[in-house]
Amino acid sequence: MMGDVDGGQEPVKIVLHMHAPEGTVQLAQMFSDILRCGDVVSLEGDLGAGKTFFTRAVARALGTRDTVTSPTFVLQKIYDLHCERADAPQRLAHYDTYRLMDYGEMVDFGFEEMTADSVSFVEWGDRFLGDYPGVVLRVCFEIIDRDSRKITLLLPPDRAEEFADAGRHNHKHCH
Repeated sequence: MMGDVDGGQEPVKIVLHMHAPEGTVQLAQMFSDILRCGDVVSLEGDLGAGKTFFTRAVARALGTRDTVTSPTFVLQKIYDLHCERADAPQRLAHYDTYRLMDYGEMVDFGFEEMTADSVSFVEWGDRFLGDYPGVVLRVCFEIIDRDSRKITLLLPPDRAEEFADAGRHNHKHCH
């Protein structure tokens, strides 16, 4: 099903307040535990809200050895992941859709072909929510002040439960 944001059910809304970058890194580590191949992560929020920072932290949690930077001018960057977890994605595809006119432009540069062994992180992802293949996990960033963010996760119920479990247990380290 295209754009199955909520796994067929109402998404669970989880609202978190991060008062330092370290908190966002911990959140990214927990979030990395619930990612599956084929997932699309819609990153939403104003410029400078933390979309690339969060993506970098998730990629590190999943074992990338690459430097993760914003795909603003190239639209797509792909990072190899080195996580030994059996169900972990092997690649992270990072997109910036800010300058795209429609979802067809994403398809033209191979977006839908990336899903088999990858997870896709889409900055400004709310622009094409109804078009993505597979399950969409939404991460919405709101700037409170220089170091503080309100981060809202909209997750299918099963992923929300996994996320809660990740918070109660040790992170499944990939390095």
